[in-house]
Amino acid sequence: MTIPHFGGAEVLEYAQVATPTPGPGEITLDVSHAGVNYAEILFRQGAVDVPLPFVPGIEATGRIRELGEGVSGLRVGERVAALTIVHGGGYGSVAVLDARLAVPLPEDADPELAAAIPANSTTAWLVFEQVAQLRKGERVLVHAAAGGVGSQLGQVARCRARAR
Repeated sequence: MTIPHFGGAEVLEYAQVATPTPGPGEITLDVSHAGVNYAEILFRQGAVDVPLPFVPGIEATGRIRELGEGVSGLRVGERVAALTIVHGGGYGSVAVLDARLAVPLPEDADPELAAAIPANSTTAWLVFEQVAQLRKGERVLVHAAAGGVGSQLGQVARCRARAR
């Protein structure tokens, strides 16, 4: 799925694009499932400067297709959940991403569910780690916890409280 030019949902189109290859520190992922985020709307509308045509998709699951130079701790064929936010590409058949943004999945993990986790969970973690600098013993009140990030904030706060 590509964004050939900016506009409404009608601009999205299937297209053949070159299969990406990983550079140093990167992997390619045979995408099985992709998360759908508000970011893709912003890309499509032109609110974010992306090169056109652009393959959207900031999170995905699948199996590792190829390892770039210097990648360790992952293996070809391994199932992962990944943030594809740096280059996009989660809506493609194959996505390239920084290997540090891929997390191995147990074989019994649901890939559909796992595809919806990387962006929201990472954002929630960054909110508490980098922005709020949540400390042990502090309490959290989340307004609008029904959305993607909001639903993760309570979970991440609980996990961080246990770890500190």
